[in-house]
Amino acid sequence: MIAWESPVDNGGSEITNYIVEYRQPNQRGWSIVSSDVTKRLVKANLIENREYFFRVCAENKIGPGPCIETKTPILAINPIDKPGEPENLHIAEKGKTFVFLKWRRPDYDGGSPNLSYHVERKLKDSDEWERVHKGSIKETHYMVDKCVENKIYQFRVQTKNEAGESDWVKTAEVVVKEDLQKPVLDLKLSGVLTVKAGDTIRIEAGVRGKPQPEVVWTKDKDATDLTRSPRVSIETTSDTSKFVLTKSRRSDGGKYVITATNTAGSFVAYATVIVLDKPGPVRNLKVTDISTKEGSNFRLKIPIKGKPVPTVTWKKDEDKALTESGRVAFESTAVNTTLVVRDCQKDDAGKYTITLKNVVGSKEGTISVKVVGKPGIPTGPWVTCASAVQKTTFRVTRLHEGNEYTFRIRAENKYGVGEGLKSDPVVAKHPFGK
Repeated sequence: MIAWESPVDNGGSEITNYIVEYRQPNQRGWSIVSSDVTKRLVKANLIENREYFFRVCAENKIGPGPCIETKTPILAINPIDKPGEPENLHIAEKGKTFVFLKWRRPDYDGGSPNLSYHVERKLKDSDEWERVHKGSIKETHYMVDKCVENKIYQFRVQTKNEAGESDWVKTAEVVVKEDLQKPVLDLKLSGVLTVKAGDTIRIEAGVRGKPQPEVVWTKDKDATDLTRSPRVSIETTSDTSKFVLTKSRRSDGGKYVITATNTAGSFVAYATVIVLDKPGPVRNLKVTDISTKEGSNFRLKIPIKGKPVPTVTWKKDEDKALTESGRVAFESTAVNTTLVVRDCQKDDAGKYTITLKNVVGSKEGTISVKVVGKPGIPTGPWVTCASAVQKTTFRVTRLHEGNEYTFRIRAENKYGVGEGLKSDPVVAKHPFGK
């Protein structure tokens, strides 16, 4: 590359171009590099490791001016050197008819970032290397395909830049065949999966193995193909298998079996699913009499469960916090809590709300308490007799003798209230009457 500065005096006319010439020290005549250079920079094509003199003159429309030349000869050398060898050449993967090679860019690029690579292969006991691609490649990896299964090959790679090619780096000899690895399933589930009825069941398992395992999902001991259900979708890729079941039902609970199989063997994993739903209708409803009289004591015993153990608070009629007094007491253990009201009065009747709370969350329940005095007339299409009955019997009080009543009962758990079961009409009468 030759560079210079413009003359101080342009001769009164604009400089139109520059004339650049060169000669070797043993020559008397000058050769033209270029006679129409408009910029103050030119690239000369020279022979490497030879010395040259250079001279330049400016030209305007009147003619060329005096020349300026180098005082000493200049040695022509290539500023770019050959690159280093590729680093860390290795076989990343192989199959029946292919080998996937990877390597790292050389630490020394020869002064040029414009690197490319050549990849070749040869069979064992052969002296001939075969180029496996056209031209050169830019990537630091290459899939060598169309190999012959069970044949022994060797592979080599070299780096290339404008100055030339590096030395070759080679792999060890390798038999081209598919690697075998028994399947492994990594179930993305800790313990039992519990969902509410209607929610979506999602189960995922990581998949490994060579060749690629076939994954099959079944439930319990039933060999029925789960994919036939319109609510089920199964997606399996090279490294994962996902099972999705929408609008879950109680019958969807159970043990799901995931089986991965290839020519190297098989692997089985299990996922247990519990589907929770509100209870079904109560059976064998019978109506009997039970009552708590004014002036007696009543106890509300409630089972509790939670980790950490929840704190317990009571309210009456939704807004009145209950505290211990002469007639009110609380009894608690690790598994239940009891509200005790002594010498109950009519104004003790109402709705009692219990709240259980810990760092995980809170839960509420409401119990209706009736204090029996003089019977009144029931109103409304349905009257709640009790909302927290723990047993399968209950005595209904405050009925009018001679009136006909129909009773309804429903079961409830933390997920909701089940369907109601109605009794036949019953006429209220004194149990010791005629």
